[in-house]
Amino acid sequence: KKGAEGYVVHDILSEGLTLNKDSISITGLTKDTDYTVDFDVSCKDKEGNNATCDFEITFKQGYLDSITADTEIVITYSATVNENAVIGLPGNPNDTVLKYSDDNWTEWDETITYTWDVDVLKYANGDESKVLEGAKFVLLNNDKSKVATFENGKFKAWADVPTEGAAWPTGAELTTNASGKIEVDGLDADTYYLRETQAPAGYNKLASDVEIEIT
Repeated sequence: KKGAEGYVVHDILSEGLTLNKDSISITGLTKDTDYTVDFDVSCKDKEGNNATCDFEITFKQGYLDSITADTEIVITYSATVNENAVIGLPGNPNDTVLKYSDDNWTEWDETITYTWDVDVLKYANGDESKVLEGAKFVLLNNDKSKVATFENGKFKAWADVPTEGAAWPTGAELTTNASGKIEVDGLDADTYYLRETQAPAGYNKLASDVEIEIT
């Protein structure tokens, strides 16, 4: 608003989210001319406890003085779900607050990023005690145009589904262990398809993809 003073945005990400520092931008404004960004700054969290803000944006007073009417300021940034992410509930929060004037604060605003896991058990002839080791699977997206790649059982990225007969991308195929299981972490709520690419010796592959819905 006109007369704005001392605008500082504080942002705290949970341990399961890694800030992409280069992603921070503000529509129509120039970094270091209109605002500055600082990382890993000591601050208070929404309970008033000592914490570390992953980043703070300080608007320069010269820019604030140029505001003559109510103005919308849009800050854009992204973060990546990491190995410390909480799987399922309660999720991975991101808290943001605006300090203004001498020592006034807006209400904290919270978003929550959820990530999920899928457990797969491969067994023979309808008998769950007869588990099968060595079955290979891939996980496809909802229109089957992309295949998920994994690193240490955690989702890494989407890759194009190869043409028929070509090899699957590195990290796409998951193999059941001695307990007949695979586990994949880091999935968003969506519909997926599990496709068996290689059956254990002496068995046939599944005749069709298995639909998995995470809500």
